[in-house]
Amino acid sequence: MDSPHIVTSIENRSRPRPYHRFLATRRSMRAHKAGPVPSMDTAIASELLDTIVGAQRSLVVLRCDDAQRLLDLLRRHAIRTGQSLYAWNEETGLRSLRDAQVSVPSSLHFADALRQIIQSAHFGIYFFAGHPQFDAATIPLLRQAARLSGDHVRRVVLMGAGIELPPGIEAFEFSRTAAKPARPRLRDGRWVRA
Repeated sequence: MDSPHIVTSIENRSRPRPYHRFLATRRSMRAHKAGPVPSMDTAIASELLDTIVGAQRSLVVLRCDDAQRLLDLLRRHAIRTGQSLYAWNEETGLRSLRDAQVSVPSSLHFADALRQIIQSAHFGIYFFAGHPQFDAATIPLLRQAARLSGDHVRRVVLMGAGIELPPGIEAFEFSRTAAKPARPRLRDGRWVRA
């Protein structure tokens, strides 16, 4: 005999949910969230990462107008897929794009971050946005980064519009534009980006 104070089921699955205009709209929005925009983002990020990983050199120069937009796209991709992607800036050093709280110790300066990448034995793609300073200490490190090899793929990606490498440093170069998201349009009662 069941005890009267123990509830075995709190939901009656045989009854349909009551219709409410606001809730129905929210349900349909949740059902269509995995629509064309995330798959388009995933395709763009996957193509970009495939190009970087397939590069002949470990040092890659990515010429782009809006590096922050590409980093945001890659951040969403890293969270979704769990890939080891890192971004560097002058204020915080190297940080994981997947989890912004995870930072690489002693990587605040550009030269220190390059040393950490060269000494690392883990797979990773490291993005340096902006214009890092190329001085006498970083040029030999850039040469070493361009010659990285081994079982674990490590790529150093310098992002920006006007990056000029010092003479004698070879890198794989390509350009990418961050496409602006299309304006949403109402089609068949749903908002889509096309």
